Amino acid sequence: MTDDQKRFVLETVEKYKSTWETRESEMLSLDRDERVQTSIDDKNWLVDNADGLKDEEEKYVEEQEKLLEEEGHPEDDDHKNLMQNEWRLQFLVSIFREKEEHMERLEKMKQIKVFKYGKFMQALFYLLGYEKDKIVEEGTQKFFWAGCKNLIDEDFLNKMTEYKIMGQKESEYKAYQTMNYVDMLIAGITQEEVDEFNMTAGRLFRWLTLAVEQRKADIIRRKALIQKERDERDSKMEAK
Repeated sequence: MTDDQKRFVLETVEKYKSTWETRESEMLSLDRDERVQTSIDDKNWLVDNADGLKDEEEKYVEEQEKLLEEEGHPEDDDHKNLMQNEWRLQFLVSIFREKEEHMERLEKMKQIKVFKYGKFMQALFYLLGYEKDKIVEEGTQKFFWAGCKNLIDEDFLNKMTEYKIMGQKESEYKAYQTMNYVDMLIAGITQEEVDEFNMTAGRLFRWLTLAVEQRKADIIRRKALIQKERDERDSKMEAK
């Protein structure tokens, strides 16, 4: 290769690099501007609709309670609380399916280029049973938003709808799908921070934190019931 050819190659590479960096900077600026505008739109929407949405949630829970009364009552107050929160989880998913504007917001969220607080999305994917190689960069534990955002689809919503906070899990799961690992990933992230970043992300974060909180509550309740049964059995044996 002659000196002129080498110089041409180097100049071409530098030109391509400069063009790519300029384009990347423009895309990041556009992404930032769109997120700022989305944040403004979200706040305006919440001013007009937050109370109404909360009322819808409470109405949904009340309707489920009426259906429960026809079938039988909860075993105790803790069981009733778990059931109410499972209905809340169902409601949070249902609004994506039943309200077109919320599904549009979900699709718009997927267009975000830099996803702040990605660890909570990583935790959500793991809780729903997704394999790690689809969620993180190869050979790392780093969340790979660009590679997994398209997994947020109908199957993703189905997994959220079908997730049960009560009862022992029968299916096998990996170490990174355990409650302790999921809890570790979201440690330090607050609802206010995620809401400020993106309202739709905030709704997903609320679903996740509620699911984790209530799943742990169910584990504690089941352990207590097992211990109670043991104590009662021991007492009967001692009384003989």
